[in-house]
Amino acid sequence: MEAVPWWSVVRRRWTLVLALTVLGAVASLAWVSQQAPTYTASTTLFFSPSSGSTASELNQGTAYTQNLVRSFAQVATAEQVLGPVVRQLDLDTSPARLARSVTAQTAPDSLLLTITVVGAEPRLVARTADAVAEELTNVVAELSPVSRTTERTIKVTTVAEAQVPEGPTNRRLLVLLAGPLLGLLLGVGVAGLRELLDDRVRTPRQVRDVTGLDLLGTVEGPAGAEPGTVHAPSEAVRRLRTNLLAALQREGATSVLLTSPAGSEASASVAADLAESLVERGLRVLLVDADLRTAAVGRRLGLPPSPGLSEVIAGSVPVQSALRQWRGTGLVLTAGSAAEDPGALLPSPRLTALLDQVEKAFDVVLVHSAPVLPDADAGILSSQVHATLVVADSAVTTRGQLRQALAALELANAAVLGLVLTASGSSDELSDRRRISRPPSDRVPPVPAPDRSARPAGQAEEPAPVAGGVHNR
Repeated sequence: MEAVPWWSVVRRRWTLVLALTVLGAVASLAWVSQQAPTYTASTTLFFSPSSGSTASELNQGTAYTQNLVRSFAQVATAEQVLGPVVRQLDLDTSPARLARSVTAQTAPDSLLLTITVVGAEPRLVARTADAVAEELTNVVAELSPVSRTTERTIKVTTVAEAQVPEGPTNRRLLVLLAGPLLGLLLGVGVAGLRELLDDRVRTPRQVRDVTGLDLLGTVEGPAGAEPGTVHAPSEAVRRLRTNLLAALQREGATSVLLTSPAGSEASASVAADLAESLVERGLRVLLVDADLRTAAVGRRLGLPPSPGLSEVIAGSVPVQSALRQWRGTGLVLTAGSAAEDPGALLPSPRLTALLDQVEKAFDVVLVHSAPVLPDADAGILSSQVHATLVVADSAVTTRGQLRQALAALELANAAVLGLVLTASGSSDELSDRRRISRPPSDRVPPVPAPDRSARPAGQAEEPAPVAGGVHNR
């Protein structure tokens, strides 16, 4: 699978990343709003042996005291210590509940014991820490063994009294910042995971890896344009036109079938834009809407479907009466009225004769068909044109669908020139697309006969005709 830069993933899935970032910020804000500020105060006690005149006695007394300090740390949260503290400070709590706010800690091989109290009132937590230390000192005095001189063997000294805390200890600001940060990281992670699991064909490299065929161009996909809205050719479409004309001249082809693995909107959009670009180049172009099921090109151009191709095939309308003028020298043959069985009309000899006629009269004939996988139309039409161009929609086409479509076209002996990838229109190379609205004319004169001699030799802006060549029939 192709490695994708993380910034490209974030750009494509920015809504997901933003949603999780905002969710993290809201969650942290909600958590902080439910948490009251807490304050912490600590008192430190020093335990020492009360007697010992020699170094040996002092060492033994110190080791003895260290062993007892760990036990006294547990006594500090016992009811024997906290009960008197509750009564002395008149606290509205019980010794068991107070024990949850009191901790006593000592370091290994240390004679120091630190008593820490956490609470909602800064002055009260300082008083409570000192009171617990004082009461623990009394309890230690009672529990310490008595020497032969009736002196307590453990002496407790307060070395650091509790100070009133200046501010809360729960890091509310840190939590507020951590929420959106964690949401952002989660959003990038989820976006990356979805990108890895996404089987759609999104980049030119993926197209080449999946198909091994030439990518003739990457153009903007259909972005929900209003019917009848025509796009002035973008630079991406012009590049596609240049690559297509070179391929047609190389193959000696005139008619091109445009289809897609699934869905007609992307291929219909490419067909209309490509026809417009070819007309701009000065070529005589015929755009045939052979998608008798959805009439996608006609809907794209805002043209009524009939009379059109289905009537011409049926013999009820001559082709000259069904053609419509479009964009100067461009002509459109719409799909016609809905047929009960479109698949039965397409193999008609009348369609073959029609394509023979228009291939001789036009420089380029673009034929748009229904998608490959749902119907057999594209396979039938591919045998009646010179070449086939497959349009992959990056928004919906999966790699599996693209492989299956190409395999089906191969079984139909289609001459596939290459592929076109429709992007979302967010890339820089597609940003120059301009939308203009031009209502097409409804009728045209009869199909003109080809007149190659009328073109002055050496005229740079007049492209060489691409008619003729070997038919894949």
